[in-house]
Amino acid sequence: MMWDFCRSSPESLHQVTILFSDRGTPDGYRHMDGFSSHTFSLINSKNELFYVEVPLQDQAEYQNFDRDSAEVMKGKDPDYAQRDLFDAIAKGDFPKLESFYPGHAGKGSGDISHQSV
Repeated sequence: MMWDFCRSSPESLHQVTILFSDRGTPDGYRHMDGFSSHTFSLINSKNELFYVEVPLQDQAEYQNFDRDSAEVMKGKDPDYAQRDLFDAIAKGDFPKLESFYPGHAGKGSGDISHQSV
């Protein structure tokens, strides 16, 4: 069932590919991209409906644990990622993320193309 979902959803297949890759476990929330789990509907000033997903791209350098370091950190401090983000924000070192909104026109049927909202 999971693989059927991944096959029919390119975004999820991309994420699963990353999870099973040699990239490693992200070194906290500040060093990873984010993706909305849901699609949102937005209406622009012309009263046009668009369905959007919200990807967030990390502007910092990716940092990852290797498999052994991730195992050690998981047992030593399972809240590491949350604590790292909280401490960085408290110091004024805010994560830098770029957000853009790929949208789909909400016509209800027919050809749906990517559009900027």
